[in-house]
Parts: sequence; structure tokens; C-alpha cells
Amino acid sequence: MPSISKKNLNFDTSIQQLENIQRSGRSKKKKFHVVDDQPVAQYIDTNPKYQRMMLNEYEPIPISGPKEVPPGRKVLWKNVCMLGLEQRECILEFSRTKTKFFIVALDLEINKYHVIELFRPQANKIIKGCDNSLNKLMTFLEFKYGTLCIKDQELLLNY
Repeated sequence: MPSISKKNLNFDTSIQQLENIQRSGRSKKKKFHVVDDQPVAQYIDTNPKYQRMMLNEYEPIPISGPKEVPPGRKVLWKNVCMLGLEQRECILEFSRTKTKFFIVALDLEINKYHVIELFRPQANKIIKGCDNSLNKLMTFLEFKYGTLCIKDQELLLNY
């Protein structure tokens, strides 16, 4: 019988804590957080396709393209965010499977998907470096040369 490492157990417990927080905070109304120093979202209101993506908070964003992302992944967090120094409006999703953790961003301005795929132990370290907060992890996301990446990833992995 395979043994469970302490790192995997910590990741599962931190993800379980996040899921419990999400379950306790569920409501029928959609909540969109507005930050005063960021520009107002403009693309989400103009396209009904984007609005349908946000209707069900726990349904994964449908992705097509060269990067294979399993459609049966479990969504942990999804929201409309302004990412990077350019303040690009994106639908951002954090999701997981049994062995992988996915960060999916749909750039609403150019209609392009960006995917970061991590193994769960890597994601555990990064989330732990962000004080077990997916909202804080969102602030570490940026675009470099048109590609979504995690800034200070090496620092977060060594946390």
C-alpha cells in the first residue's frame, strides 16, 4: 500500500479548508468584488458567452486548443479579475484534478486562454507561500511577453 507523504496531506487539508470556506459562503446571488484602484470591467458585460461562464461558480471554463486540460476538473475558485501591469480583464479559475492543479485565465479583450499547469505538491508550496489564500495567489499572476506566469515563483516554491 503506498504511503501518503506529509506534503500531500498538507495540500489536501489546505484545499479541504478552502472548499469548506466556499461551501459555507455559498449564496444564490453573484458577488463581484470591486477594488477602487483598478479600472472597471468592461468586456464581461458586453458578451453573453462570458456571462454564462460566470453563472455557475463551480463549472470549469470550457477550453479548446493545444493545451489539454481535463474537462472534469474540480473548480476551487473563479472570478473576473484585472491581471498584470496592463490590467487585462480576465476570467480566472483555479481548479484541480487528482494529481494536477490548474490556473486558467481567459483574456476577455483578445479571447485567448492561458493555462498554468502544476503538480499538486508544487501548488501546495505556492499556496502555502500565499498564506493559504487563492486571492493572494491571484495578485502574483502577471503577463510576460503575452504569457501568463507566476511572479516570484521560485521564492514561493522555497517557502
